[in-house]
Amino acid sequence: MNLSFRGVAIASCIFCVCGALLWTTLPQLAAHFWETEPSHVTGVLSRRYAAALFALATILYAARNAEPSTARRAISLGFAVGGIVMSVMSIGDWLTAEVGLAMLMAVALQTVMTACFIVLWHTERAAAASTAPASTGNAGAVPTRD
Repeated sequence: MNLSFRGVAIASCIFCVCGALLWTTLPQLAAHFWETEPSHVTGVLSRRYAAALFALATILYAARNAEPSTARRAISLGFAVGGIVMSVMSIGDWLTAEVGLAMLMAVALQTVMTACFIVLWHTERAAAASTAPASTGNAGAVPTRD
């Protein structure tokens, strides 16, 4: 399977915007879907979560045409780390009955998106390492004073 950063970034951007719109406009519906009790705190936190999703969507959209680079690998790795943390927390919430079974659908989506970004990060990192100039010992080292 050959993944493109552009395709994964655009798909993830769309999911982030959809999630942000849901949590911004209908936080009670999102809370009901996850089988949690809607409250004032849910509304406050959902708007902040939505802002983070909008920010992530903006980063992904802006970087969608970027050439392979350290910055692009950082975006992939950052998204992957965030996805892993969110999935682990979500599974923990489900195991402790904080949320309902529907949360596992979100975990599945996060896992697929995270896996795509990990594959991209690993592929680009390996390609960058294979095209890096060979080290010539101490060439380019900064001299030190003793």
